[in-house]
Amino acid sequence: CLPIQGPPGAGKTYTGARMILALVAAGRKVGVTANSHKVIGKVLEEVLEAAKMDRVPVRVGQRTEQGGEWTCRAAQPFTTTGQALAALRAGDVDVVGGTAWTWSRDEFAGSLDVLVVDEAGQIALANAIAVSPAARSLVLLGDTQQLDQPLKGSHPPGAERSALAHL
Repeated sequence: CLPIQGPPGAGKTYTGARMILALVAAGRKVGVTANSHKVIGKVLEEVLEAAKMDRVPVRVGQRTEQGGEWTCRAAQPFTTTGQALAALRAGDVDVVGGTAWTWSRDEFAGSLDVLVVDEAGQIALANAIAVSPAARSLVLLGDTQQLDQPLKGSHPPGAERSALAHL
């Protein structure tokens, strides 16, 4: 697990995108997750922009709910988890974005080399643990001082801490 922490504007997304490109160039499969499709799409867009600037080929996919909107227009769209998993297994994509609902599924265990968790200061530790079997390594990008994770309901003490805050 590699935490990358810093205030807004420190270059976390920039660094994460270039790290993803380096991993892809080394033949690794990479996933991107966050609490929202919009955040995931921003990271994927940054990866594609960096790939264009550096002239590095990268194939990107994004999983969203059926009828949902893809927040990275250049990504290959997946409306089912089965489509995303098949594309990863077939080697048709290098990077796939999806929420914890995608990566926490049993069939995704071991499907990635690295899972990048963006806005990790807002990801509950339980969610980080739930998605962790999908990859051998986790990269947590975020700022523990920016915003707390969104909470609904009543939780036991300590549950409000994010994965990044625990580290």
